[in-house]
Amino acid sequence: TQTNIANDIKLESRDTSYGAIERLSFWDDRIFLIGGVRHDRIRSTTASIVSNMPVSPSRANDDVTTYSASALAKVYKGPLGEAAVFVNNNETFIPVTTIDRRLATYGQRYPNRIATNDEFGVKLDLWESRIVTTLSVFKTTETNVLVTENDETGAITGIPSTYYQTPIGTRTTKGWEIDLNIVPYPGWELILAYSDVDPRLENGNYAQKIAFHTFTAAARYEFTKGWAKGLSAMWQYNEWGRSALSSRSYWIIPGGDLHTAILSYNYGRWTFRARVENVFDKRSVYPSTNETALDITRDRNYRFGVTYAF
Repeated sequence: TQTNIANDIKLESRDTSYGAIERLSFWDDRIFLIGGVRHDRIRSTTASIVSNMPVSPSRANDDVTTYSASALAKVYKGPLGEAAVFVNNNETFIPVTTIDRRLATYGQRYPNRIATNDEFGVKLDLWESRIVTTLSVFKTTETNVLVTENDETGAITGIPSTYYQTPIGTRTTKGWEIDLNIVPYPGWELILAYSDVDPRLENGNYAQKIAFHTFTAAARYEFTKGWAKGLSAMWQYNEWGRSALSSRSYWIIPGGDLHTAILSYNYGRWTFRARVENVFDKRSVYPSTNETALDITRDRNYRFGVTYAF
């Protein structure tokens, strides 16, 4: 159920998916080809009250087929390790539950966003996997993106000088990313990752809800012998950059960061885990998946879990 001051929306949905994937290798496992297809069947019912006006429940039946295709070639294999180049192309969809306020289709659900991804990169696996790094360049193109317009006369929504959304946008995100995994000493593991993106709508404005850059750093140590064998501790730091608030404004919201601590212990088939998120209890805003809102980091919180492997 989604609720705000103007709208009261109840959404019920059921998603069934199935797919297939095939992997081929050639030339003594130097060339790999991977392809897959997936079908999603979504049945949803939306009941809403918009501006204190009840709207008849709308039912949406989605049958979406998406694909993925990848190729990887090991261009070097020697005493230093391995080097490979790869290319990925895939299509996916982002479910949209926002209700249309235009008179012609009032109360109906907007169509899902369709995203096509292209990625090229290189991967290095050196010194018996003590250093593993990946560098890639990517481009993502989304269609059916909701763009906010102003209905000055009321001809579109029935209410003069009101804003409405319409799925006419195309959003292109270009960028690059790099990640680095280092094992400097037995038991230690360091992870660094950075991405830089340029999200744009077709009119040149920044696309909303996408941070212009992200950074992650993590350090993990696991005791490999002695009385503490099986005990591990990890500290993770996530930072995200600025982002655009909406497609109709030039407001840029600030970035933020988050610290997380994780303590884990393996004993036979049992795993015990304690997690502390937002260690310093700091509030930061970050882009939301909702088209009309911001998200904010939660207060310091704790999670405890126990897992048993059969």
